Amino acid sequence: MTRILILGALLATSAAAQDFDLQIKTRQQAFETIEQSLERAEDIADSRDPNWQQLSKLSGELIELGNTVKNAFPKGSHKSSRAQTDIWEEPVKFNALMTQLNNGFITIANGSHNKNINEIEQGIEQAEDTCKSCHRGYRSLW
Repeated sequence: MTRILILGALLATSAAAQDFDLQIKTRQQAFETIEQSLERAEDIADSRDPNWQQLSKLSGELIELGNTVKNAFPKGSHKSSRAQTDIWEEPVKFNALMTQLNNGFITIANGSHNKNINEIEQGIEQAEDTCKSCHRGYRSLW
């Protein structure tokens, strides 16, 4: 949770200073943490006796990270990054994908609360599919 608050503070600070290098590094770190957290959630959900408390904590962190990355693409931050300019030129689809990502995290949280493995797996799949879709549409290969 502390890491999430620090990421948010860094985003706010860098936005004010227009330090896009820091924004880019911060959002990349947030996305890496999301990837790692989804893998951990999947491992926990696949275990014989899932640790529901750990899943609940992890899903809360994922929701916070989702909110962080949703706001981590200020106009002009495409320079020196692998993000394509379509994110800023036509933001409606990108914003919808960010919402879909967060909805996957919310589904994981609901599944943790309900102790429902199928719901957790559905949320993980939704989040992972959204990541793939976003990378195909908005990430440059060079």
